[in-house]
Amino acid sequence: MHDTDGTEADARVRIDAQLRKKGWRDQQIAREGARHEDERHALKGTRPDYVLYAGDGSRRAPIAILEAKASKSSLTDALQQSTQYARKLKCPIALASDGTLFRSRHLADDHALLVNGEELREIPSEKLLLRFLDSATYTRGEVLRGTNQLVSIFTAAFRILRKEGLENIEAFVEFSQILFIKILSEISDDSTRPAPKFHWRDMHNLAGEKLLRQYRQGLDLLNHDYEGVFGDTKITKPETLETIVARLQRYSFIDIDADVKGEAYEYFLRRYNRQKSALGQYFTPRHIVRAMVELTDPQYRERIYDPFCGTGGMLIQAFKHIDSNTPEPASHREKCQREQILKQETVYGRDAASVVQAAKMNMILAGDGHSNIHRGNSLDHDVEGKYHVVVTNIPFADRREEIAYFRHCMSAVRGQRRGRICVIVPERFLDSQHQDYASLRAELLQEWTLRRVISLPRQVFRGITSAKTSIIFAEWGDGAGQEKPVIRTGKATIPYFRVDNDGFTLDKRRDPLPGENDLDRLLEDRHEGKLCQQHTAQAVLWTMKPQDEAAITSVFPLRPLHQLVQPQERPVQITPDMTCREPGLNSKTHSIFLREEKPGYNVKVTRRKRILPGDLVFSCLHTQDGLFAFSDAEYHSTGTHLVCTVNQSEIDPDFLFWALHQVVPTLSMVDTTGRQNYKKQTILALKIPCPPLAEQKAMFQPILHAKQTLMRASEDLNKAQENFTRQLQTGKKQATGDDHEPNRHRPA
Repeated sequence: MHDTDGTEADARVRIDAQLRKKGWRDQQIAREGARHEDERHALKGTRPDYVLYAGDGSRRAPIAILEAKASKSSLTDALQQSTQYARKLKCPIALASDGTLFRSRHLADDHALLVNGEELREIPSEKLLLRFLDSATYTRGEVLRGTNQLVSIFTAAFRILRKEGLENIEAFVEFSQILFIKILSEISDDSTRPAPKFHWRDMHNLAGEKLLRQYRQGLDLLNHDYEGVFGDTKITKPETLETIVARLQRYSFIDIDADVKGEAYEYFLRRYNRQKSALGQYFTPRHIVRAMVELTDPQYRERIYDPFCGTGGMLIQAFKHIDSNTPEPASHREKCQREQILKQETVYGRDAASVVQAAKMNMILAGDGHSNIHRGNSLDHDVEGKYHVVVTNIPFADRREEIAYFRHCMSAVRGQRRGRICVIVPERFLDSQHQDYASLRAELLQEWTLRRVISLPRQVFRGITSAKTSIIFAEWGDGAGQEKPVIRTGKATIPYFRVDNDGFTLDKRRDPLPGENDLDRLLEDRHEGKLCQQHTAQAVLWTMKPQDEAAITSVFPLRPLHQLVQPQERPVQITPDMTCREPGLNSKTHSIFLREEKPGYNVKVTRRKRILPGDLVFSCLHTQDGLFAFSDAEYHSTGTHLVCTVNQSEIDPDFLFWALHQVVPTLSMVDTTGRQNYKKQTILALKIPCPPLAEQKAMFQPILHAKQTLMRASEDLNKAQENFTRQLQTGKKQATGDDHEPNRHRPA
């Protein structure tokens, strides 16, 4: 797809560069064989690609086997081969890589290497690998569980700084500087990177005026190396700094990527700086960023651009990717030139929000490249053909702004040989019937080579936006630097890939799920595209999303909801002498309840519609979250509800209720502001699987039976708890008529 050919030889060039970058020396590596005669005898003529040894001589036996594979080959097969070699050499760890992707296995525990609960995704340093000799899991400091815990740390620090007298952005900048020192020190401790002139240990054991004085001196030292990034501290009370330093000391931040920090920064700014209009961008999780960068595969001497860079997550990953995959030259002059190009002519970013200061700091943590990151509106700058790769997540705004953002990305690489864009967009980019979106798709398909359309789970940005998103990955022209021939057939093929498992749970916690996921499969298939669904887009609308994508898979006929229900209006005017019953919907139990009951003279919205018992009710504001229910009484609804009666000759209401649990999450949002707002015709277009009526009843009966059993068990538990309380208070047990011999064993 790009300049690299994807062969095993190419993979080895990259792996060699990555090993050197991680501090592995040639004397620690045996290539295509083993170091000792007894090991070569155990291999019986077979030759592992890399055998890795401890550098201090503490172990004679190898500590890991690393197998290289061409990027078009199966990494799973490579890991299995590496495992076989490791068993022969009694080596605890097997590794495999194609130069971009990486897999690992701990033979004793029989699963991947995990750092703070997340699967290791890159070749480790010797220092880190030695920590896995006895176990597949390694925990560094107290584990930070993602954004929520970071936000709590940020919030506590902000309150402390507010007491100091710092306002809004001043507090943010001050805390960023302290956090930067902590993370930069952790990175140097865990790698071959030189220690900073000012290290965390230089102050974390100090107190009082001595600590504050040391901190001021440390900022001066850092500002000498990174001019314009740091400022003088505004902290005047030593106890303020003491408290923040003590809080940060207990945690390890090295495994919390820039994007997760970015989410916390964004929360911090949005809540306390009150510049909501400047924070339309969303921060992208690390595993999505990594996938996008590995798809685009940026090369040394290419210029990478993120016009909406936020805290710099995309640029950081691109910088690391290029740095780790570029062999170091032999001569000192060439090394200096390489460093100059990487730091000053590789990554470029801009963002309208003040969060760019965090991006600068994060780039320094990644190895520098901060000098080309600026604050400002990217649309105000002419970027025509200036860059080779654009990797970004456009701000979700109104239609015109979103399209302008995307065209800006296209403009930045237009005309470049293999100029490519990889952009996260709202789902409406793929299938909106609005002419603006259709024209953009027509331009993209006719002038560009579409490499992938990647549908992401809605929960990827959970807590930031509920909008369904996709990734568009395309190359300018024909993919080889030439203008693309005009499409004359009136149709184009869309390589569409749907991600259901992105490697994390789809609940609020978003905990990691070790093992292969859909993003892994996407990347292993990045050259061939064999796993893509080949969808045909027709002229005029050029829809890039398969028509059946929004439907669930079923062996039964799929019928639109509007054929099974009848929408009802039942207008009613609330008069002063009436009682208005406001309904509410519960997303967990899918039940309706009386939210509020008030006299008509106290009701602002008097034009309502009546909900009757048995009606099917959807909330048009939050339907995808599960806000639908069957009514149990009469209510008076505003226009935010869709009210329907069920055609029971076509579908059983109980069956429909349980079928909707499966179907409703497939809804795509149509509102362009990012709010959850569903048009009634969109809800009524939902495809419902429809087996025969008799079969419907048979299918939902086990669910009803299990639910009834659960309700009885809950009632029994409540009675038992009440009885326990009564015995504590009176010493007497209530006779229930069904007493039995108590269990004499201690509960498990």
